Amino acid sequence: MQDLEFYLDKAKSELGLTSDRQLSSELKVTGILVGNWRRGMSLPTDENMVALAKLANEPVELALMHLNFWRSARRNETTAASFYKKLVHMASVAALSLCFIFGFIPAENAAHAADFATENERPFYIMGNN
Repeated sequence: MQDLEFYLDKAKSELGLTSDRQLSSELKVTGILVGNWRRGMSLPTDENMVALAKLANEPVELALMHLNFWRSARRNETTAASFYKKLVHMASVAALSLCFIFGFIPAENAAHAADFATENERPFYIMGNN
């Protein structure tokens, strides 16, 4: 399961940033707040987590599930934490399954499927980006 540091580091990497202060500027929050997140002294709000997930190019829904897991774990709400952990696992398995199912035909190959079709055949592909 991902932790908050993962999201912070991934967002910095995606944006080519070298400091948490630069990241805080992108998130439109104070450097102190990001530092508190990094040290585990506080957690982001839902809105801040959405913004962080988008900067990190990570699924927002999964990031919010992680956030709620962290909140529950902090409050020693073992039942809720267990539930969120299970949701995160289920979402991860579903995403991986979809990648496995649909990932065999890359978009660039699907776009060229017509090149191999005869006059009477229609190309078949699962996904494509044009």
